[in-house]
Amino acid sequence: MSYSSKIFKKAYEKLQEKRDKNKQILELRKEEIYNKIPEYLTLKKEVIKLLGECVKNMGVYSPEKNEEIKKTIKEAENKKAELLVKNGYPKDYLDDIFECNECKDTGYIASKKCSCLEKILKEIASDESNLSYVLDKKNFENFDLNMFSDKPDDSGISPKDNMKNILNHTKNFIDNFDNAGTKSLLFTGSTGVGKTYLSGCIAKTLIDNGKNVLYQSCIKLSEVLDEYKFNRENAMYDTKSIIKDLYEIDLLIIDDLGTEFKTSYTLTALFELINSRLINNKKMIISTNLSVLELKEVYSERLFSRFIGEFLILEFTGEDLRIKNIFAK
Repeated sequence: MSYSSKIFKKAYEKLQEKRDKNKQILELRKEEIYNKIPEYLTLKKEVIKLLGECVKNMGVYSPEKNEEIKKTIKEAENKKAELLVKNGYPKDYLDDIFECNECKDTGYIASKKCSCLEKILKEIASDESNLSYVLDKKNFENFDLNMFSDKPDDSGISPKDNMKNILNHTKNFIDNFDNAGTKSLLFTGSTGVGKTYLSGCIAKTLIDNGKNVLYQSCIKLSEVLDEYKFNRENAMYDTKSIIKDLYEIDLLIIDDLGTEFKTSYTLTALFELINSRLINNKKMIISTNLSVLELKEVYSERLFSRFIGEFLILEFTGEDLRIKNIFAK
């Protein structure tokens, strides 16, 4: 697993919040019982006194005396439990409270991450990706190939068969994500043919595998780049943190390339971002409604050459599935 230190920090903060909350609940319970059952507090003080006596006289008392004290302590503990039950409380009402009894809310069992910590890490990674609102639905478990037509188009290949081919490539992308030879993905095709949906499916799988993922629409990306350059002190976003993630995150998803407001600076900054990630073997998924020929017309020769040479270009075909879904209801 390779979750970032930022995600681990947030996970540990969540665990600390759980511990603090449960400690507060326990203190309120103690106060409640001490006021309602004074005899319980008397017995507790007696046990504390006896334990202190044992520690103080360790090695002095005879084994018989120690056993006698242990017996008295056990009887007092039993009486405490009986008092709780007698007054309508569970006998473990004043035991330490944990949401996870496996790791006691520490996140670890010995040196191994507990499943509860893994769950928190995945949730935070999902939130950090900007895709949390879609990841529950947009995943491979919900991916339905039957949504795609099996009628061949002008190329002789049906959208369904084309999608099967794309899925094979995306599986290879996921399975070989850390390999330097695995190319980033460029999804092309008209609106509503599954580009963003499939990006979400890939993101969900990689997040579950412990990767850090960030989604940005190209419009938002261009805004962040402009803010960072021209309005850093009064920026609407935490641009410094976002820029760091844009360059360093395991997987960057850029959606709707071509919709951004194009300035000479934005186009240069976009090239620098994409080129830097390619040099550092940081994977990307870029989706666009533009065709390959349109990309050549819109973007510089050097950026277009990166698309052609460094990305696996996958063309999505078929009708708008969102419209199809509306009429199918």
